[in-house]
Amino acid sequence: MFALTGDAPGTAGLFFHAAGLFGGRDPRLVVREESSEAVHGDRMGQILCTLQALAAVAALRTCYRSVSSSLGAEAMDAASVSR
Repeated sequence: MFALTGDAPGTAGLFFHAAGLFGGRDPRLVVREESSEAVHGDRMGQILCTLQALAAVAALRTCYRSVSSSLGAEAMDAASVSR
């Protein structure tokens, strides 16, 4: 489930916080070790799906900041205006 976002820059804090919701267990391990029924259960499933979405946003935000600092603010502004 977290193949693309599990180790992405900017997501460590999210996984740390979510581990607290799973009794200290890393969510990346929870999805591998728990049964399908448990992972798809209401509480656990909601936490994992929300974590996945937040991790994707954090990874994209980190990537965007990296690109924008490399290109400079003017280049990013010009790119957004041209769309």
